[in-house]
Amino acid sequence: MESEVEAVSEAPKPLTVMAVTTSSMSFKVSVIQTTGQEPSTRSDDDHSFPHPPHRHGLALSGLLVALSACGGDGDTDNSAEGGNGASNGGAAESDYELPAEYADSGSVTVGLAVGNPPWAVLPEGAEQPEGFDIDVITALSERLGLEPKLEVAAFDTLLTGLQADRYDIVISSLTIREERIEVIDMLGYVQIGTGILVAAGNPEGVESIEDLCGLKVGVAKGSANQEPVDEAQADCDTPIEIVQTEGNDFVALQSGRVDAMVLDAAGAFETANSRGDAFEAVEGEVYGAAIAGIAFNKENTGLSDVYQQALQDMIEDGEYAEILDRWGVSDLAYEEAELNPIGG
Repeated sequence: MESEVEAVSEAPKPLTVMAVTTSSMSFKVSVIQTTGQEPSTRSDDDHSFPHPPHRHGLALSGLLVALSACGGDGDTDNSAEGGNGASNGGAAESDYELPAEYADSGSVTVGLAVGNPPWAVLPEGAEQPEGFDIDVITALSERLGLEPKLEVAAFDTLLTGLQADRYDIVISSLTIREERIEVIDMLGYVQIGTGILVAAGNPEGVESIEDLCGLKVGVAKGSANQEPVDEAQADCDTPIEIVQTEGNDFVALQSGRVDAMVLDAAGAFETANSRGDAFEAVEGEVYGAAIAGIAFNKENTGLSDVYQQALQDMIEDGEYAEILDRWGVSDLAYEEAELNPIGG
């Protein structure tokens, strides 16, 4: 990601999370190890986030295994081809005007991070990630006649990897920021916000972000979710101790190494609902309402343009709504395929 950036205020929008079921897709997956750090930020406007109904969700222990593969030096390529096929299980002929290099190769390389339900997770024992982001990028790519080759990496290395041409596209619920769209293009595809996760029983009595004062709070390194904590810090008599982790470190929270976690709000509620024996989400507030974008290099306008067209078509014919509903995030819809939007 880019270097140090300033926060940009964004207007809040109501968010709601509902039930989740899984889907099937066909793609290739590589797990890579990269280095580097790209801090991101998000504004902290507050709004209501009703708690969704209880449901069984994705297995989380596999996420921790996946996250342990995301840091370090060098590149490892562990490819896996999948039998979870959406539509016809492979790239189809396209009516869109693709740039020649992609029309010739028939594939696109996609960078993403896992460990953030419902956006992208690696279930225990699985070789392929799954989630809303996976379904969206696969459906879009298949419309374009492209096979998405997924490369899983540490969240805080994704945008530097994009700018270094490691990936053609990055999707990982990345907040669209003024500072980002100065150097990359971002296609808005869903709304996002920040929530708080605590251990079951809420032993520290956390009811809002202000209650994090004096506590140890885990946040994924490079995540936009740290900004609301930084702003709350200014009003603390006893400072918040921020513990940066590799991805969302649920073990740190469960073991007591941190007292709370801040993470994507939809992920906080998904985790609490699927692991209610271990975790619960703080109800009532979501911080930093924003728009997430699919990232492209600015010089790659031919690719971003056709993905924009495909997303608009997917919105209009209802497939986008089906994917939102499948992952329980229908109220997070961003229903116009727009490049570089700002605001929530």
